[in-house]
Amino acid sequence: MSSLWLNFGLCDGPLSLEQGKRLFPLLGSGASAGAVAGAWIAGQLIKPLGPYKIMLIALAALCICAALTRLGGLHHHEAWRRTREGERPGDPEQ
Repeated sequence: MSSLWLNFGLCDGPLSLEQGKRLFPLLGSGASAGAVAGAWIAGQLIKPLGPYKIMLIALAALCICAALTRLGGLHHHEAWRRTREGERPGDPEQ
């Protein structure tokens, strides 16, 4: 859930208040649906795989999410740095 808040925080720049008000409920409902679907899928997989393999799958998913969040943060930081130096966001690197 903290990844959701981080990604929503990164959208602060390009989104207006109106767009943010429309986007936030969509993100929240997607997070709720994902929680329900994830619990159901885990319940279906626990008997054939066992708890330890389920934990390894969850660890792999967590590592992928952490890497994607890190990449998003690096991209956001680079865009912020270029804007601060006076470059426009669409300018090619020199």
